[in-house]
Amino acid sequence: MVLLGRLQRWVLACMVPARQLLAPGFAARMYDQVAGLRGQGFSLRRIADELNGRGIATARGRGWAPQQVRAILGRSSTVDEAGLIASLAFATVG
Repeated sequence: MVLLGRLQRWVLACMVPARQLLAPGFAARMYDQVAGLRGQGFSLRRIADELNGRGIATARGRGWAPQQVRAILGRSSTVDEAGLIASLAFATVG
C-alpha cells in the first residue's frame, strides 16, 4: 500500500511539468472561442456555462468555472509561438 502511494505521488509529480508545457497551446486554442463570447457581452460565468453546455472540457478534463475563463483571457498576452510549438511537439510525442 505504501509503495502504491509513492508511485502515485511520483506519477502525479511527473504530470505537472507536462500540464505546464501543454498549457500555452491549450490557451491558444481556446482563446478565440472564449474571447468571441466575451466580445458578445457574455459574463465569465455565462462563458463557463456555455463551454460546459457544449461539452468542452478544461485542460484537466473538468468542467469550466469563471476562474478558468479569466485565466484563458489573461494568458492571451503570454501565449507565444515558442510555447505553442513546444506544446504541439509534446502532444505528438506523448
